[in-house]
Amino acid sequence: MSFIKSNPSHQVLKLKSFLGVNPIPSLIGFVILLVVGSLALTAPANYDSGLYHFQSIRWLNEFPVVLGLGNVHGRLGFNQAYFSFVGLLNFFPFFNRGYALGGLLMLVISAATLMEARLKDIRGGWWLNIWIFVAFIGVSNTASPSPDIAVTLVESCIFIFLLQIYSRKFQTVDDVASNVAMVLLLSCLVVTP
Repeated sequence: MSFIKSNPSHQVLKLKSFLGVNPIPSLIGFVILLVVGSLALTAPANYDSGLYHFQSIRWLNEFPVVLGLGNVHGRLGFNQAYFSFVGLLNFFPFFNRGYALGGLLMLVISAATLMEARLKDIRGGWWLNIWIFVAFIGVSNTASPSPDIAVTLVESCIFIFLLQIYSRKFQTVDDVASNVAMVLLLSCLVVTP
């Protein structure tokens, strides 16, 4: 999510230089992305997905705001901002599969934030990288539209930005100001309206 803070053409140049300098980690990352992408297209194993996640997304796609929808089924009254995001991704060729793209997109953006955070430059940073990577493995079930996955990934990004704010390595005024802005914006995403 830190790619939002800088020029997109600069990010493309950084990606090209990273791929040229680190071909083996890039290949491993690409293979992991393919595996997670293929797992995202499997059948959802989360019980709540069949109970109300898919129905909430369908209501968001097919109808405007329906007052009293929670009276039809109690669980349809739960409002999650992530369902709106996944509902927006139900377009051609992903009809009724936008949830897989949403989870995969959140996972890739969070992993890119972790890679760009340069946590290895601070004391104990390698251990933090490993810890956050293990947290990513725990949410590898992107085949479900469960908002728990998105909340975990967004909270990991908030933690990364907070760590950068309080670290002495990242003390330029621009970095601190942009990291504070990212923490505030991401915190707004986690809260259910």
